[in-house]
Order: sequence, then C-alpha cells, then structure tokens
Amino acid sequence: MSSKTKFRLLSKRIGFRLLAILLGLFPLLGLELLLRVSGWQVPPAEFRPVVEFIDPQSLFVLEEDHGTYRIADNRLIYFRPQSFPVKKSSDTVRIFCLGGSTVQGRPYAVETSFTTWLQIALKELAPQQNWEVVNCGGVSYASYRLLPILEEVLDYEPDLILLYTGHNEFLEARTFEQLKPIRENFNFLPRLMTSMRTVEFFNQFQSRDDKFVKPLQQLPSEVDAILDYERGVEYYQRNPIWRQGVQDQFADNVRKMVTMCLEEKVPLFLFNPVRNLRDCPPFKSMQTAGLTNEQLHQVDSLRSQLQLNPELAITLLTEMLSVNPDDANFHYLLAQEYLENQELALAFKHFELACDEDLCPLRILSPMQEVLTEIATEYDVPLIDIAEYFAELSPTGISGDNLLLDHVHPTIAGHQQVALKTLEAFAEAGYLKENPDQETRKLIEKKYLRNLRSLDTAYFENGRQRLKNLQAWAAGRGDKIRKQAP
Repeated sequence: MSSKTKFRLLSKRIGFRLLAILLGLFPLLGLELLLRVSGWQVPPAEFRPVVEFIDPQSLFVLEEDHGTYRIADNRLIYFRPQSFPVKKSSDTVRIFCLGGSTVQGRPYAVETSFTTWLQIALKELAPQQNWEVVNCGGVSYASYRLLPILEEVLDYEPDLILLYTGHNEFLEARTFEQLKPIRENFNFLPRLMTSMRTVEFFNQFQSRDDKFVKPLQQLPSEVDAILDYERGVEYYQRNPIWRQGVQDQFADNVRKMVTMCLEEKVPLFLFNPVRNLRDCPPFKSMQTAGLTNEQLHQVDSLRSQLQLNPELAITLLTEMLSVNPDDANFHYLLAQEYLENQELALAFKHFELACDEDLCPLRILSPMQEVLTEIATEYDVPLIDIAEYFAELSPTGISGDNLLLDHVHPTIAGHQQVALKTLEAFAEAGYLKENPDQETRKLIEKKYLRNLRSLDTAYFENGRQRLKNLQAWAAGRGDKIRKQAP
C-alpha cells in the first residue's frame, strides 16, 4: 500500500470520527444557539455572607441579689445601663428597642432617647399597665450585630420588639468577593466552558444550597469601625461589589430578624430611619469611574465657568452631571440651587442622589429604605416611617437641621416626635385604645418638660462635647492606629 493510499485512509478515519463527534455535539450546539438567540441569562447566584463573631458574649447578665437582668459591664463602652426584672409581672408590657446610636439617644444618652419619651407617654396613656421599655441601642451597631442581641432578648419574655437600623451598615470592613468563573490564568477549555450558556443552563438545576455564595466573615466581638482609625476615610473608594454586598446583607439580616420574631410570635415594629438630606453634604465624593481625558477636561471647563457665572449654576451643574453623573458633591450643589429657587421636587431628588452616591455612606441608602418597605409589606409588619414624618415636619419638606443634630441623630425634640409617631403606630395596631388627643398631648408634654428639668447641666454639656467628637469622627479624624490598612 502506497503512502498516498495510507494517508487517504487515515484522513477518512479522522473525518468520520470528527463527523461522529460533531453529530454527538449537535444537540448541545443547537441548544447553545437557541439560548443565545432567545436572550436567556443565568439567574444570578444569591449572595449570603455569614458573620461570625470572635468570643461572642451576652448583652445582659443576671444579678441574682436584685432579681434583675442588666447590661454587662464589659458592654457599657457601646451601650448604656439598662435593667429589667427576671420575674415579669402579669400587668407588665415589656418592649425591647434594638438599633444603633440613634436608639441610644446619641450624642446625648438614653435619658432623652425616644425610648424614654415613649415610656413616659405610655404610662400617661395606659397607667394600668407596667410599661418596660428596654433600650438596646449600641453605638455603631449594624444589623448583623443586632441579630445575636435579638436572639438573646427573645428569651426574656418580650411583648414587642422595635427595630431601628440601617445607618451603620458600612462602618466595618467586610469582604464581599463573589466567585468569578473567568480568570486570566484559565486555560482555553475552562474559559470556553464557563462562557457557554448551555453549561449555565444545566448548572441552574443543581442543589439549591449550592447556588448560595456563603463566605464566612469573622468579626471581633465589638465594633471595629473604619473611621476610628487614622486616615480611615481613605478606605472608602468606589467599589460597587462591596456596596451591593453590604446592601444585600442588610436585607437578609432584617428578614432574618422579622422571621425570628414571627416564629416566636412576638410582634415587631420596623422603623424607616431618617437621614439629614438638606443640611449634610456628602462625606466623600469622587468623579464617575472611566471618564476619558476629554470628559475630565470638559468637567474642569464647566467648573471654571461656574466660578465666573454663579447665576448659571443650575445649567452648568446639570451639564456637569450629564458627563459626571456619580459625583455626589455636584448633586448636592445642584440640590441647593434648586432649593434656593423653591423647586423642591428637584431639590429633593438631587439631595437624595448626593446621599446615595456618597462614597462614605454614614446614612442609610435609598435602596435600603425601599427594602424596609418591601419587607414590612411582605411579612405584614408595621413600618413607622420616620423619614417621611420628619420630611413632613420640615419647612421645605426635606429633612434637615430643624430636627437633626448631624447626619442622622435627631435633636431631643426630634426624639420626642419619634416617640409620638410610635404611639400612633401602637394605636393603629391596637396596642393602645386611641391616639392621644390634644389634652392628653399637653399632659405628656408637661411630663417631658419635667424629665428634661431633672437632668443636670453636665448631661447637656457632655452631649454637646460628644456631638463635636462625632462630627470630627465622621469627617475622618479618628486617632487609632492599625498596622495594616483595613
């Protein structure tokens, strides 16, 4: 047999085998084509980070001599002293309020927090009940730190749980690195496989638990806030994955807490937290990622024109944002211009965008507020909308310094308003016979005034000093030193 004949036979064998492989792959290739033509996309994996605390400890400890539970001494750096009887009387209504420094009453303390004003009002409205309102507000405590506290207090015979959370979710360094199937060091075949819709299509039928990304996040037993450290504000950069991961974790945590209360048949009230939109500029702003040199030059040119022609501020800022839409400072400046021109709807829109584009988000974001509303509807739990209420109480319809001391903390009068709004929610839910009428409100206000007069000068001076410290902290002037950047 000549070499030419051998080559022909070999070519035929290889051709037949290739044809057989192609025929075998034809259904898969057909499915791949169908999936691509139809625009089918793989459902995104649900991201569920799990937080674990190093050396977790109870918030309350038993004092046998007094027959009470009290907040443990080692937790008083972040909480204020609170206690309640071990033995709950039949006429007692026990309410636990969980949250961060707003719940605690910062920059002042529990004595002027809305929980105290609520207890005073409840005693006036329903004196036949023994009202216990226990303040579990922890400074810088986020939703993931409230989960173990809720689990604990559900063992203390609560009648109601109040949950005010959302501002502190971005304070601690946590990693949200979702698995990415295509990497630069992948070989050709793995890259090809992970790019195929057919592979993704069949992967969606795997075990449900396998579709959840569940990285373990270990955190210290107490808060380790990024801004506590020198140059901490530098940690905050534009990072969409981290930002979305924080929001997803917040939603998951709130759902868990609602579910925990429902399972224990303990009623829960959610709060939609208020934030200072009108009088709080962004803490950190940065230009939109990916701008070209030409676009950067255009923004600089418009900024120069703005300095020379302030009367054209709305036109120039609008044009700047069309090029650089993610710059929080530009949104805030434009909002101020609209506010000055009494164009309140547009002012609110850009104040809100300035908050939501803030790279150092010390205020709850709009999508997180929407999540609270969705969860309240989904689980049929009451939502006390303090954000909306404070807007109604503000002259421009935009929350600001009239009822807020800083970016999130209400004034003492603001805390009183939170308490009164909570009373309305209690009445609507049937926990009170009716809302307080004008005469009853006057009696409550007299009790409020009496409580304020019982506080010494040092109480208010300490609060004012804490406010100064808080403002310096929020501006990134922490003084702790760490060996490595967070």
